[in-house]
Amino acid sequence: MSTNSSHLGSAIPSPRPAGTVLRRQFPENVLRLELLNPFSSPTPSPPHKCGGEGRGEEASLSIYGPWKREPFVVKILSCWQISVLILILTTITSGCRREMYYQPRGDPLKSSDFFANGAASRPLPPHTIPQENFHANLSYDTGKIGTNFLAQIPFPVTRQVLERGREQFDIYCSVCHGRTGQGNGIVPQRGFPAPPSYDIPRLRDAQPGYFFNVMTRGYGMMFSYANRVNTDDRWAIAAYIRALQLSRNASLADVPPDERAKLEAKSP
Repeated sequence: MSTNSSHLGSAIPSPRPAGTVLRRQFPENVLRLELLNPFSSPTPSPPHKCGGEGRGEEASLSIYGPWKREPFVVKILSCWQISVLILILTTITSGCRREMYYQPRGDPLKSSDFFANGAASRPLPPHTIPQENFHANLSYDTGKIGTNFLAQIPFPVTRQVLERGREQFDIYCSVCHGRTGQGNGIVPQRGFPAPPSYDIPRLRDAQPGYFFNVMTRGYGMMFSYANRVNTDDRWAIAAYIRALQLSRNASLADVPPDERAKLEAKSP
């Protein structure tokens, strides 16, 4: 038994004493990184001056890392390279300020404590002239004359206008209002608050300028469509909404005489 023990003892190397630092020779003015065993109590070698007098002097840096069970020495950077790296990092970080990322600004449709009405978006100053789609008659762009909504569409309503209005209505409005304007679009069916039907008395009595103004400025939970639908198409949609209202509340007396005669001829 003693023979086997002595044989095994000679085959297994004795553990290195705690705190032993493996060293290798590096060129002059080179930073030496010593990773030491954190489970022991080593005494790191004293650092040397980087770039001191004489040749072969080194800068020693001891780092304790739990990821290594045995210490070793790693060549990192020469002293002049470290000096240049520190200078570059100092220059870069000195130009970074949080104000460049967190800029004080007012986002659209957000609240703000700076203004008295609590809104970050500000109304346009009076007599502001748009750069695109400019019309000399401001009521064409607002749907109002003073505080009164326009009672008529500001251009002749032709079949082409109504077809254009139906096309734009089906694209932008029907998802909430439904294709017939009853407020039963696909969005309310998924849980969003349903808009009112165009057949309620309040909207039947509303002027075309009111619908145009709502599309332009938004109303309640409906946001503005001014940047999605141009001015002419908003008026075309307003004309089509009026046609939807008439289609559900019209009588035979509202049909032109020539068309009425055709309908009466077809009726049993």
